[in-house]
Amino acid sequence: MDDEEAFLSIEHVTKKFGAFTALDAVSLELRAGELVCLLGPSGCGKSTLLRCIAGLHRQDEGRIFLANREIGQLPAQQRDYGMLFQSYALFPNLTVEQNVAYGLSQRRRLAPVVHKRVREMLDLVGLGHLAQRYPSQLSGGQQQRVALARALAPSPSLLLLDEPMSALDARIREQLRIDLRNLQRKLGITTLMVTHDQEEAMMMADRIAVMDQGKIQQFARPQDLYRQPANTFVADFIGDSNCLFYERLDTYVAQVGELQVHTAMPLLQPNGRLYVRPEQVQLAPVGESRRPALQKNWFVAHFIDGIFLGRYYKLFFQLERADQTQIEVLLPAAQAEPYMQGLGKKYWLHLPSEALAVYKEVA
Repeated sequence: MDDEEAFLSIEHVTKKFGAFTALDAVSLELRAGELVCLLGPSGCGKSTLLRCIAGLHRQDEGRIFLANREIGQLPAQQRDYGMLFQSYALFPNLTVEQNVAYGLSQRRRLAPVVHKRVREMLDLVGLGHLAQRYPSQLSGGQQQRVALARALAPSPSLLLLDEPMSALDARIREQLRIDLRNLQRKLGITTLMVTHDQEEAMMMADRIAVMDQGKIQQFARPQDLYRQPANTFVADFIGDSNCLFYERLDTYVAQVGELQVHTAMPLLQPNGRLYVRPEQVQLAPVGESRRPALQKNWFVAHFIDGIFLGRYYKLFFQLERADQTQIEVLLPAAQAEPYMQGLGKKYWLHLPSEALAVYKEVA
């Protein structure tokens, strides 16, 4: 973990529910002040890990440290964190002000110091003018901000977020991602967030831990996850990828159907998969000449479909002589629209050798 000391350290944490292993010797370290996302499909173990850190589940094996203090066996109330759930869990019979104050004082009449802290938190999340309203009088986004203010009010050293925006509509969710990220940076609070939304994770996180089947498959910056996936699961899960199944002909030559594909990475296995991102694929019209400039990895493909995505089009091509292999190409709308008029037309399609990632076949 570079040379920085871990602020939150999870060491070989295992959690089982009967015969099912939800967490399989998971280790993870967070630096002070960073925002880390646990990302993965449903049932991968990300929420279970968060709940073990929070003390809502007790791990079967492993240790958890926060600021060099072991907390893995402590009751939840002694672990010094704030938590924001998907449901917000606001008290409907308490005002916004009283909800935020709940972790500081359970009295309806607030002491001056508590009242001051509550006002600071509500101003921080932009809801100072709604202090006397009840949760039923707020929008979903406003309720989420109240819950966040309540989680932050006791000044915890760690913030845990469990799918905090999944119940909101897309427009509000996008704005709240920005607001939450800006607030986290302003406060400098170490934050661990669970999400199944890769766009959310890529947008908000300093680093992302991609989980599957109770294990961390890769822990890295968003850019590195996208550009250098550690394995086929990460390559399939993060962003869009084209996958080509190959047999090795030579150290740097793969056979895909009847095509010979040249790679920059060595082919260490007799068969496996090649991955290339849609935006890295290049196109050229098929003319009277042979493949453009006689370069490697130019192949004939038929245009079969296209999807409009606003600023971009996702175009679909089928490679000739490649066992019906389909290739996605992502282009800006202005560049892609001429292709939309040529359904079934042939094009040269280039798979740059340096853009091809090589993985062994998974049994």
